[in-house]
Amino acid sequence: MTVAEQSLAEANLTSPINGTIVSVGINVGDTVSANSSTDVIVIIGTQSFEVTGTLSSSQVPSVKVGNSAAVQVDGIDGTIDGTVSQVGPVQSGTSGYTYPVVVALPSSATGLFTGSTANVVIATGAVSNVVAVPTSAVQSLGSRSYVEMLSSGTLTRKVIKVGMVGDTYTQVLSGLTPGQSVVLADYAEPVPSSNTSTLGGFGGGGFGGGGFGGAGAFRIGRTTAGAAGGAFGGG
Repeated sequence: MTVAEQSLAEANLTSPINGTIVSVGINVGDTVSANSSTDVIVIIGTQSFEVTGTLSSSQVPSVKVGNSAAVQVDGIDGTIDGTVSQVGPVQSGTSGYTYPVVVALPSSATGLFTGSTANVVIATGAVSNVVAVPTSAVQSLGSRSYVEMLSSGTLTRKVIKVGMVGDTYTQVLSGLTPGQSVVLADYAEPVPSSNTSTLGGFGGGGFGGGGFGGAGAFRIGRTTAGAAGGAFGGG
């Protein structure tokens, strides 16, 4: 009796979204494995869009379901606030392993078309009122990080302890104080200007980092849900 009740409970699957069943890839009596990619039932959500892309194995530990994301869709001005709804499972390909990531967009988003490309930046953390330097100024030697400072025309290395690392700025936990000057490692890359007045050199102001982005690597699509081996119940 216990086994039968458990089997009956496992036969009912609930859809994570509201929508319409558009494809049934199984028949009554079929035996389907849990990881099947072909024997599925597909549901398309109503007035819902998602952005799909991939992460590298080094990015996966930092990205969690529920992280906020800024989505800039090609052809649409401004950005749309999204939420990471899925990370993984791992996929194996000829170029190595990748993890799919799905960003859910709000139903209020308008002007979106299936197949459009987008640039997505996933926020994995932020800090404020910290000492920070342009990321281009930070260099590494083994496990140690340092910056170069110009003293009487001579370059000297200053070992620092870094915290959060972003595309634009790197947080400095120790080794520097606000007002000091450092030399950029990449002379062709200018000092970031967007937060110059706020930071006043390195210190003060706000600093956000740890974001991932990929122009053209993400695509817009209707929200879908699928399950191997059974039908979704209403929800």
